[in-house]
Amino acid sequence: MDYSIIICSYNPDERLLERCIKAVSRLITAGFTREIILVDNNSTIPLNRLDCVKKMLASIPESTYVIEGRQGLNYARIAGFEAASGQYLIFFDDDNEPQEDYLLRVKELNEALPNVGAWGPGEVNVDFIDGVNEQYRQYAQGLFQERHENGTTYANIESPWQACYPFGTGLCISRTAVAHYHAKVNNNEYTSTGRTGASLASGDDTQLVLSCIKQGFAAGVSPALKVNHIIPAKKTREAYIRKLIYSTISCYRAAELQVFPNHRKEMAASMLPRKKLIIKALKRFIRSKTSSNPLVAFRSIAYLADKTSVYIALGEPIPVFVRFVLKRLGAV
Repeated sequence: MDYSIIICSYNPDERLLERCIKAVSRLITAGFTREIILVDNNSTIPLNRLDCVKKMLASIPESTYVIEGRQGLNYARIAGFEAASGQYLIFFDDDNEPQEDYLLRVKELNEALPNVGAWGPGEVNVDFIDGVNEQYRQYAQGLFQERHENGTTYANIESPWQACYPFGTGLCISRTAVAHYHAKVNNNEYTSTGRTGASLASGDDTQLVLSCIKQGFAAGVSPALKVNHIIPAKKTREAYIRKLIYSTISCYRAAELQVFPNHRKEMAASMLPRKKLIIKALKRFIRSKTSSNPLVAFRSIAYLADKTSVYIALGEPIPVFVRFVLKRLGAV
């Protein structure tokens, strides 16, 4: 099998899952083989009861339904990998809608640039299917990974995270690279579980890409790869966005340090002293509470998430007052 398409889903909005499945089913596969693996991450209602899933399984012989009982996106991805036989794996979430030539374009990239172990879409359009507050539409677009790259770019640099590195949306990664990552997860060396029901952390995306870098592969994006990222109403609420900001940013350095333990000294040197962090948190808290603009709170949470991520990575306790501020800002 050339390509294994792995869709991971947990209690999905059926509208989104149906769009995802239809888009994946329409992918052009001229001249190569593909399979589709739907991983149900222990949904309350089994996904194989849904009409769109039944139709896919009945109409596409190379489609498989897998249940992963351990909660967490990373566990779902590992289950998909273990069921897959493709030389390359493409991971889609249930809110991803790839353009029909996605496989063709990623195949061209893999053949032209075999040194790149991970590719992601350089053209991601965020579709707020139920609308979004115009006050923070642009901020939310960035948070949900909207990007419009002018050209194909890739790199192999340990740190810092490069702008050309792909996110989890539509990630295509070589089987060789995933096998190495899989071994590390099984040995409990990489422990980021990704989104797990209430948790919105995405450190597993980071570790997948950085694992490629550590193995000597490059990682990159191309505008030839196009995906719609479909966002429903529940994910555009201010309370959800506050938690997503903190979860996404605060888990990064812990994920990085597990892949590159040699970064510990440099990371420790960048840690903001406790007293200074407390003062910064107080100022951000006052600024957020005295402003009616939600962007002020969003940016305060992003700042504190970045600073506390070093504490988390190094196993240092976050100051009590800072944890209080994060709770009051709705970040945790």
